[in-house]
Amino acid sequence: MPTVGEPSSGHPLKRSPVAPSVALLAFLILVYIFVDVLLVLPELHAKQSDFGAFYYPAARAVLAGRSPYSVGGLIYPPLLPFVLAPLALLPSAWARLIWFALSHLFVVVAGVRMWRPLGGGWCAALAIAGAWATSGALFEDLGEGQVNTLLLLLVVIALWPRPSRAWQSPMALGVATALKLWPGVVVLGDALLCRWRTVVRACGVALIFILVPRLFVAVVLSGPTAPPRADFWAGSPGALNGSLPGVALRLLDFPKRGAPVPTQWVAAHSVETFKLTRPQAVLSLGVALVVFGGGAAALARTKGLGGPGSSAPLLSAAFIALALVSAPVVWPHYHVMQLPGVAMLGVRFIRRRSWTWLSVLGVATLASTWPAVLIRGPYLAHFGLVVTHPLLLWTLILLTPAGALAILFLLLAELNRHESEEVCSWRTSVSKPGSTRP
Repeated sequence: MPTVGEPSSGHPLKRSPVAPSVALLAFLILVYIFVDVLLVLPELHAKQSDFGAFYYPAARAVLAGRSPYSVGGLIYPPLLPFVLAPLALLPSAWARLIWFALSHLFVVVAGVRMWRPLGGGWCAALAIAGAWATSGALFEDLGEGQVNTLLLLLVVIALWPRPSRAWQSPMALGVATALKLWPGVVVLGDALLCRWRTVVRACGVALIFILVPRLFVAVVLSGPTAPPRADFWAGSPGALNGSLPGVALRLLDFPKRGAPVPTQWVAAHSVETFKLTRPQAVLSLGVALVVFGGGAAALARTKGLGGPGSSAPLLSAAFIALALVSAPVVWPHYHVMQLPGVAMLGVRFIRRRSWTWLSVLGVATLASTWPAVLIRGPYLAHFGLVVTHPLLLWTLILLTPAGALAILFLLLAELNRHESEEVCSWRTSVSKPGSTRP
């Protein structure tokens, strides 16, 4: 695999000019505030959201002594309704607003916590702010009232635990997995690095936080003890499913110019009610296994596995990127989990003055996270559910997996670099961004 991001000179960028850095950082913060606060805030109560349709009613059901699965659409382990139970004591409008504020707090704390492990200084601040400001996944997540901002904070804690608090990593990873299962792919990075103690502890914590709420639901609460079915994980041909298995399923139902958008492209967004045929399920799971297996094999052969501890967060971020490409179901807000990997790549490219590769990373981030916003917004507003421009529709649909693949390849290439740059350790000196861990 070719090496990316070669420095233009023999020395890394040690310190950015203060005035331009302050101006650029202020601009990126303003972009974040405008897009993810000012544009989302008016829509909090103007449209139905996942928080209002699933999470809040499920938490209310728990307080009323009923199973959270008595609310249609809840398909994850029951921990989340218990976490949100305090908000369910409030009116729905206030609960939604408070969850919106908490979600922003999770995002900000995650960024602040990443700053020092990424080397500190202006380079790290700009890389984090750039990743946060350009990601359409945050816009999607905050608009839907989803839980991925909390998962982002937990994964950041898992990737960079305090040196004196090693227990933070398995605890945070276990809780994240219990909330929404798929963040558990991070543990595969620890497994490749033979960190078996962390793997066992994270799996143990996840089991506790999955089984204890499930036991409480079964013994104390009335109603169903689990979602009505589990085969919804086999895949979805929905237009917003941004994984390669989703693309394969949509190719089976190719739309024609002037015809309505295929029914399955719309109906399949309700994964709790939509059901694949057996051939569709075989295709989706087959593509998922091939892509994930090939990507995992490539990650297992990376040179970064023999390097210092700085490769561990990058390897875990690569597994997240691989899951976003290969999982049978990947909705737009899942890409919030991509942000640590984007920030790690960004800070490395900035310090090496690899502006071309930094631009590629920016384009890939935009491509992987904003098409869903464009489809649900301008495209539907102008063309409705009619395939007026097939090329435009397919371009928007394919941009997400293409951008996610590009980020995965950048992470793979970075892991294969011969020179190892230590910018991902709590022991990195803030005053010397290029210094290495002792």
